[in-house]
Amino acid sequence: MTLSGWSALAQIVCAVAVVVAVVYLAGQLRRTIRALRSAVYESGVSPHAAYLGILAQDNDLARVIRTGTADYHTLRSEDQLQFWALGHMVLNAFEKEQLLHREGALSAGHQERSVKVLRWWFSHPGFVQFWDAEKHLVSDDFVRFVETSVLDREAQV
Repeated sequence: MTLSGWSALAQIVCAVAVVVAVVYLAGQLRRTIRALRSAVYESGVSPHAAYLGILAQDNDLARVIRTGTADYHTLRSEDQLQFWALGHMVLNAFEKEQLLHREGALSAGHQERSVKVLRWWFSHPGFVQFWDAEKHLVSDDFVRFVETSVLDREAQV
């Protein structure tokens, strides 16, 4: 075999090696993306699990939330502090989900479920009172989202 024949054979071997490496890397990339999506989903869901766990274990706090979601202004000052803390856990969890969805990290289906649950919270007059008093503590983007997509009113940022 001549030198040019060996050169052609070496080029074919290199081309095959490159194709095998690209296929291997594509598989690795798919596995990494799946793991990343799973981690992002978990980071979006875990704050909800945290506040629901707290509510499930604390009957007094559950009473405060029941009372406060009916009428935030009827809560005693110490109860308002508890409601404030849990209310911000709720808002921060939904704000995080909204950001992850806007950045393409959460699916439209997950966002739809999230909006349904958020609307449930806002179906309570006391939670709307809390929102109107405390919305300045969340991002302007989230205020616009809640005001227009959840409450169906003009955003006032």
